[in-house]
Amino acid sequence: MATKEALIGRAVVASQLSRAFRLRSFVSNLQRFTPVDEDGDFVVIPVDASESAAILLHRLDRLEGPRFAVATILDGDLHVRSFHRAPVVSSAESVQGGATVGDLFRRILANRDSVFVLDGMEFQAALSEGALVSSP
Repeated sequence: MATKEALIGRAVVASQLSRAFRLRSFVSNLQRFTPVDEDGDFVVIPVDASESAAILLHRLDRLEGPRFAVATILDGDLHVRSFHRAPVVSSAESVQGGATVGDLFRRILANRDSVFVLDGMEFQAALSEGALVSSP
């Protein structure tokens, strides 16, 4: 279960998303890579940057569907990334159990074409085979 601070952080991210949706350029960019539900609405998961990256990836792995969009605030800016499942490759970047969502987003921004997999016994047993790949 999320902490009170994480829930407050998620609410702040959701508020920033709501403001951003008023900008035509934001919506245009989002339409290129963000999944939509059966009603045509965007599906974006707000996450606080201090939350565990491993738990986020674990939660995404358990969701149905090929793509997932995640939003967080990093260094005062709203960031939205789309994730999709991909086969594990030998060059996959490992996400350690102690990494935060902020750490993960910074690594994604630095290594945009990388595949990320969880590393750590506590999470590996619960995850299916495969990795999550981020796209802009």
